[in-house]
Amino acid sequence: MNMPKFSLHTKRSRIQKLIAEFEQGNTPQARDVALVLSTQQRSAMDEAWRQQKAQRAPTKPAALKAYEQQLKVAAMWQGRLERHIATPPMLPITAYLWDDRMAKQATLQSKADAALQSAKQALVQAMHADANMEDWFDRAVVIAHIEDTTLQYMTLEYMPRCITSRSQSNLVNTIRPHLRNKQSIREIKLAALRGALAEVQREIDVLHPPLTADEQQQQSAKLKQLLASMKGVR
Repeated sequence: MNMPKFSLHTKRSRIQKLIAEFEQGNTPQARDVALVLSTQQRSAMDEAWRQQKAQRAPTKPAALKAYEQQLKVAAMWQGRLERHIATPPMLPITAYLWDDRMAKQATLQSKADAALQSAKQALVQAMHADANMEDWFDRAVVIAHIEDTTLQYMTLEYMPRCITSRSQSNLVNTIRPHLRNKQSIREIKLAALRGALAEVQREIDVLHPPLTADEQQQQSAKLKQLLASMKGVR
């Protein structure tokens, strides 16, 4: 699309008019909105709408479902391990009971570790299966970190949750709230226009900085002198 060149003040005026139309409940032409946005701004707007449409998808990708199932298994074994550790041993404690307790703990730890590793593998497969898979998660996914078995912090809590998950570990409202909040195309366009307006205003301020208090006083004094001289001519 060939975009016409507007002066900054004309562009600001056009954007303000479009914003007013949206706020009044009207729907400006898509071309009119595109004309006042830069290529980068249009791309960001299109990407925001693509994410919204992905969020509205009626079914989750199969690879995502497989990952969630593996994550559920990992959470189950981790929960059993934590409950075992938190449960006080039977008294009186004997060497036999202690050894039995530690053996059970080692078994639970092994199962929890294996389940977590399976979840990591399922996550990697899901990320490779769909280039837009990360849109489904509550946080950014760094594949290199997921695959690195030497990283001690790669625990169950670190694993990303689906944005629709009810898990307390779901961080979407903290890290990526825009993925939880559904927006209409009107709201996305309006947000893009407001961002464009702020950017245009910054450009105008750089080229024509606002007058300081002293400059305003000087300009006011000059205006008064001009008015006084005009009265004298009459």
